[in-house]
Amino acid sequence: MTDSHQTGTTGSKALAILVYTLLRVGLFVVVWLLIELLTPIYGVWALVAAILVSGAISIVVLDRQRGAVGSVAAGFFGRLNARIEASARAEDDDNGDDSSSGQPESQSEDQAVGQQEDAGPLQGRDQLRSERTASDDS
Repeated sequence: MTDSHQTGTTGSKALAILVYTLLRVGLFVVVWLLIELLTPIYGVWALVAAILVSGAISIVVLDRQRGAVGSVAAGFFGRLNARIEASARAEDDDNGDDSSSGQPESQSEDQAVGQQEDAGPLQGRDQLRSERTASDDS
């Protein structure tokens, strides 16, 4: 892709977001003014009613613009996720190279198992308890 093509795409993405935002705010203002002027609802309640009514209207009227903004957002987050995954893969590859300490993995696992088999003070106590329980049962 050329730089001019990317700039044009970025401009159209920004334009889609700007158009949707302006239409949404304009719809809210129109509905709010109508509620203030034509109903006995004023103040904060008029704002709440305008938010609800303009939201319901925008679901139907601004569907195409909302779809365009949604595709822009999906593309943005898709690229962001791809960067995160590429970074995680690169980090995993780097960690894979550093983990080789000259010993095979099975050898280090055997050593860890051998360390667990050493009888500690608590393990001896457990054996005594189990022997007492067995002698008490007989």
